[in-house]
Amino acid sequence: MTDNKTAGQVLVEKILADLKEEGIVPDSREAELLDHARDMADRIEELKGLVAEHGSTIVDKLGNVRPSPLLSEIRQSTIVLTRCLNGVQMYSEENMPKDHRKQKAGAASWAARQGRATGAR
Repeated sequence: MTDNKTAGQVLVEKILADLKEEGIVPDSREAELLDHARDMADRIEELKGLVAEHGSTIVDKLGNVRPSPLLSEIRQSTIVLTRCLNGVQMYSEENMPKDHRKQKAGAASWAARQGRATGAR
């Protein structure tokens, strides 16, 4: 028996496995985002197939070679897919990665406070 899973199904299965490993169960909003991400991944795969079939360029009525509009559609679909996945919390609270910008700001604030406490300016 062959496993004919779509790109979207594979993507969502991998994400759900990662979430399960972290002990996270997606809420209804995240489940909806994952459904939409699955659809977008399938759409991107379909568009890539069309580009492979028809090529990445077209010739317009004046004979100019132009990029295929499919390339733009793939790019836009990829943005939508990324935004869908950004809405899914991938880490448990205790495994949340640190935000480097916040760490830098905190270090600068601490250094400024330490400077005021010692009288240095």
